[in-house]
Amino acid sequence: MSKKAKGNKPATKAKGSLVDLKQLDRALANASQQLIEKDYKGAIFTVQRVLRSAPPASRQRVDAFRYLGVAQVMQKNATEAYEAFTEGVKLAPDDAELWFNRGLTSRYTSRIGQSLQDFERAAALPDSAPFQDKLEEELSFSRELVTKSLESRGHGFTLEQLLVQESLFQQGVKYQGKEQWSQAEQVFRQLIEMGDVLPQPWLNLGMSLIMQKRYDEGEAALKRALEIDPNYTYARDNLEHLPEIRRTGVIKSGEVRDPFKAAGIKTGISFYQ
Repeated sequence: MSKKAKGNKPATKAKGSLVDLKQLDRALANASQQLIEKDYKGAIFTVQRVLRSAPPASRQRVDAFRYLGVAQVMQKNATEAYEAFTEGVKLAPDDAELWFNRGLTSRYTSRIGQSLQDFERAAALPDSAPFQDKLEEELSFSRELVTKSLESRGHGFTLEQLLVQESLFQQGVKYQGKEQWSQAEQVFRQLIEMGDVLPQPWLNLGMSLIMQKRYDEGEAALKRALEIDPNYTYARDNLEHLPEIRRTGVIKSGEVRDPFKAAGIKTGISFYQ
């Protein structure tokens, strides 16, 4: 067995096994290059391998989530990008870039209140200087969005209440993803009761009711979405499919449309090396 050179610590113990941090750094450098070369699927594969062995709270783990978030954004996977940056800020709460990027993905996943808070958190950190101009631009836009959102809900509606609504919406979407339609229905009803101003909660409520074969209630919910926004394509598309669903009792894949499955996101998240 060869002896280790003095002062050289190429490996560290994690979960009972040896982890070569230099090897992880090489993998992260490869992921960075893959992002530059726009090989986003390759970058995702690379950082997922790093995450399987990177020690908890290590710099390598933080950078893996950073690169994973960027790659997912470029693949237009808003939810996955949000989750990656969320893990990143948990490990590195003083990293302004991670908060900035989480702010963008918060917006793309209908969390505009949280997005504003994320940008404010980034602005308060000293390492935000390299992208201060972009940050100020995003802060201004987020404040505008939040102000309009609060005004649309009536006098006295607060940012804290908006954050609760956003959380309820995400909870409802998760129930839908698990096909727990009754639970999703209750969450969307609670959300609508807090402030009935947007078509999307009515669409998701309608979808949840249709999946329970409560077609009349589902149709009424979709029509309410169109009352709020006559140009809301997703509600109109679902209404067009409803007669066939009623007749056959069969819901084929893609017949009930969810806007989050088709919504595109911008790819302007900053990637700093």
